[in-house]
Amino acid sequence: MRSARVLVVLAFLFGSLLAITPADAAGRTYYVDCNGADAKNGRSQGQAFRTLGRMNQVQLQPGDTIRLKRGCTWSGGQRLDLTSSGTASKPITVGTYGSGPKPIIKNGKNQGIKVTGSHIVIKRVHVTFDVQQTKTVNGCAQPFGDYYGVNFTGGAHHVTLQDSLIERANAGVHLAANSRNITVTRNTIRNNDVMNVFGGNPNKDLGAWAVLVGSDDNVISHNTFQGNRAPCANSAGTIHSNSVEIFQGSGNYIHHNKSFGDRVFSEIGGTSSNKASDNTFEFNLHRSGMANARFITTRGNQSSWGPVWRTTAEHNTVWLTGSGSIAISCGRGCNGNILTARGNILAAADKALFADNNFNEANNLYWNPNGRTRIQVANQNKFYDPGTPVLNGSMVDDPKLSNPSNGNFRPRGSSEAVNMAEASDPRANVDLARRQGVISDERDAGAYEVG
Repeated sequence: MRSARVLVVLAFLFGSLLAITPADAAGRTYYVDCNGADAKNGRSQGQAFRTLGRMNQVQLQPGDTIRLKRGCTWSGGQRLDLTSSGTASKPITVGTYGSGPKPIIKNGKNQGIKVTGSHIVIKRVHVTFDVQQTKTVNGCAQPFGDYYGVNFTGGAHHVTLQDSLIERANAGVHLAANSRNITVTRNTIRNNDVMNVFGGNPNKDLGAWAVLVGSDDNVISHNTFQGNRAPCANSAGTIHSNSVEIFQGSGNYIHHNKSFGDRVFSEIGGTSSNKASDNTFEFNLHRSGMANARFITTRGNQSSWGPVWRTTAEHNTVWLTGSGSIAISCGRGCNGNILTARGNILAAADKALFADNNFNEANNLYWNPNGRTRIQVANQNKFYDPGTPVLNGSMVDDPKLSNPSNGNFRPRGSSEAVNMAEASDPRANVDLARRQGVISDERDAGAYEVG
């Protein structure tokens, strides 16, 4: 009798092992098709789920994959909730199948994709909103509400968002305070123009961010930011517009991004209990014709949003042609513990640099695309003629970019940018065009090597 029982158990275990297919061992795949059916099991293209809500009911395991059908649109409040977690060796993956344009998640409930899990890779999705609510701001119709394209929150960590299109939200991508180690790379994040209702005062509303960073140790790289700007100015004449806003975030690495038409590339701040610190900007291009444009705005300890500790900007190219534009602004107590700026090309119509005190500055090339170059550091507020050395190995001169009006920001061989700078960060070994190793004693100022 005992032998018979053992044989039955062995047969059961053997049958169970046979039921585990190689595909299951590597992770299960679920398909979602806007023409599918939620009564199906989702495990093949012919058995695809219809809605994102049905997909959200599946308890995903490490190594599992979700595939959204290209050409489909999910709307009507549907969003994708990623609550499960993979592992470092077996991440959960969200991808696509079929042909045609990226699958669209439109008008999700306050967010298109909400991520609270970890070790997840999200690829090739399109998230957008069609915001109908507007309010009048100084005679202008401003879309408003609370919308995030992709929202990393609830402790999300070690998640990658890549090769996606995110648009028409308050923040295209939101890295909430309780997230960390998020990678946002190779995406197009554009036209995020919605504002939050903040305290009932339209002049205090916030929004129009491509990426809003409120957490630590994230990487934002190789993205294109474009047209992230509110349509309406507040009573002070300011138009909210920001490529990468950092509030209370530390240890973030922002590199090899291109920003076109946003007013500010990055504004950084914190609170008395949670300071922003140790954020690094390298090999970014920021071009804007908006009035009062900025590349980086950071603050010292006299600001209620500061001090912002140890911001580093190296090998960036900035080209601002609008009135009142300032390439780098470091006020309310700027010093060497607040800002380091080295090896940049900084061109702006008003001031190529504003700092109310000395800081760590070296080997920058300053210019005004519209006239005489002005630099203000401490109590010195001067116009400089071309070819004039200033500060610590820096110079005022035409960077002689190949064709900035047509988007070519590579310096020509006759530029003073050539061999002007040094490589100091071992993480960055190519320029913005992914050309030429840069771990050497000499390299060119700006985001591009000559050539």
